[in-house]
Amino acid sequence: MTKIDDNWKKIRLKHLSKAIGQYGANLSAGNYLEHGVRFLRTTDIQDNGELIVAEQGAYVDKELVLDYLLQPNDILFSRSGTLGRSYLHRSNIIGDFAFAGYLVKFRLNNLVYPKFVFYISKSSDFLAQIEADAIQTTIPNFNGEKYGNIGIQIPPLEIQKSIARFLDRKTAAIATLIAKKQRLIQLLEEKRTALINQAVTKGLNPNAPMKDSGIPWIGDIPEHWEVRRLKWEINHIDQGRSPVCDGRLADEGEWGVLKVGCVNGGIFNELEHKAFPENLIQDFDHNINQFEIQSGDILVSRANTKELVGSAARVSSVRPKLMLCDKLYRLHLGKRVDPEFLILLLNSRLARYQFERESSGASGSMQNISQEKLVDLLLPFPPNRAEQMKINTGFQERALIIQSSKSKLFEQIEKLQEYRRSLITAAVTGKLDINHLEQEA
Repeated sequence: MTKIDDNWKKIRLKHLSKAIGQYGANLSAGNYLEHGVRFLRTTDIQDNGELIVAEQGAYVDKELVLDYLLQPNDILFSRSGTLGRSYLHRSNIIGDFAFAGYLVKFRLNNLVYPKFVFYISKSSDFLAQIEADAIQTTIPNFNGEKYGNIGIQIPPLEIQKSIARFLDRKTAAIATLIAKKQRLIQLLEEKRTALINQAVTKGLNPNAPMKDSGIPWIGDIPEHWEVRRLKWEINHIDQGRSPVCDGRLADEGEWGVLKVGCVNGGIFNELEHKAFPENLIQDFDHNINQFEIQSGDILVSRANTKELVGSAARVSSVRPKLMLCDKLYRLHLGKRVDPEFLILLLNSRLARYQFERESSGASGSMQNISQEKLVDLLLPFPPNRAEQMKINTGFQERALIIQSSKSKLFEQIEKLQEYRRSLITAAVTGKLDINHLEQEA
């Protein structure tokens, strides 16, 4: 077995670099373009070191980032927010890339094989050093100097290359397995969406007489159903406020303000909120209690990406002192509609079609649906709440089976990710047989 010996030297990262870490460019969203230099932010880097798809990235004018352009084998680390993310810029990537201010760049010298350092940055030992020494302010922080002072064990260059080649093969195989399971999750989600659409347009009786709804995107519906505008089922709508908040969750007894993502996926997530500082509440020019979220509330996103604007969820339970934000609507229903059935309707394809058609906004990444457009949605309704509730119950029984399958796949993915991390850690700390690794090549 290979072990840490005199051939492995503990060296600080700054001594393996041509210069101590450089911070990226501080540019705002107002500088973003549809084309230009790809501008990497912390959120563009996935946990495995890969970038999000180019279509979801940001681009800027090259003249603004001439001092921040990446060269092959530059390595980036996140220094604020989600710490420990890293990205190695490779020579086979086409186009110019620059990096943002919450990232720090190290340009490595010839003592190390860049891919080996990248794998070290994914090891449990490296991440533990960051966690132990992170500055805890409103959000975790880890500056370039601290990264530079991290000590890492470095074997001879040829061993570094052997370890990196081995990990390239192994992590690629793991990534393939994870991708297959993620595809299965996607297919299950598509099945769930199809079930929703079937439930809200056909009901539970496949043999029920049907009629043409008269609306192309709705199609045929049961003969005794009718298409109604949403405004006929709503008593009134609340819209919240978005005061300045801290970038953390509210402590017990503190007020928090919901984020728009709390309704993504059709399930309310109370952890999607930010703390409302006590010293700012006294200057809040509204009665804060009128915006407090209650169990049973129906929430709809007013502003989000085109794919998520109009996402809706019902609050089943909620902690005290959570406040409605201005990017969410709260619907107060009349007595004809079952709230859970309405959530199915709002998360169906036929509602999704109308949300995407009626939303507007200057940016493709942020669209808005006005109250006027929201209440004008055309939706098919069974005539009474009893039938609506029965349809929802039937859907939930089938959805539970899908959710169980998804949960198992998520657990399998998590185990594969843990295995990848433990394999990387063992390899870069000399706990694997290097000769055996080379024989596997």
